[in-house]
Amino acid sequence: EKEKEKDKEKPKKAKQAGSDAERDAEKKKEKDKEKAKDKDKKRRQKSEDDESEDEARPKEKERKKKAESDSEPERTKEKEKKRRHGSSDEEERARKEKEKDRGKQKKKHCDSEDDKEKEKAKEKSKQAEKRKREDSDDESEREKAKEKDKKRKAEKASEKAKEKEGKRKKQAAASSESEDSRPSPKKK
Repeated sequence: EKEKEKDKEKPKKAKQAGSDAERDAEKKKEKDKEKAKDKDKKRRQKSEDDESEDEARPKEKERKKKAESDSEPERTKEKEKKRRHGSSDEEERARKEKEKDRGKQKKKHCDSEDDKEKEKAKEKSKQAEKRKREDSDDESEREKAKEKDKKRKAEKASEKAKEKEGKRKKQAAASSESEDSRPSPKKK
């Protein structure tokens, strides 16, 4: 009985296995188709890109050629200009030097103006100092004069005093003499 069952199962299993294999094969076919499609698409895309690149290349070359031919007279002009006037770098350098010199001159002028101002200020302070000195000299002169005046007055006063003293002494001497020459009343 069991053997019979087994025998019955065998074709079933075989059938199932066959259908599984078929299904796998089908899937594989589908995948392969997809891959082929992708490959084809990529190949077509690449060939299109190559074509457009091939088309663009001559255009690019043409454009470059044109640009070069257009810039050729410009370059020639530039060369000519440089040959005639020296290089533009030299011109630039000369211009910068001029600017520098102008700046220096300006600075010099400003400095000289400042110097003038400083000189004026110095002169003013000198004058003020001189005036001060003169004023103080005048003051000291006045002081000296006052001192002299005082001394002179003092000398005069002492001279007068001496004179007075001398006169008084003389008078005293004279009166004592006359007293001596007059006969004393006691003697009479």
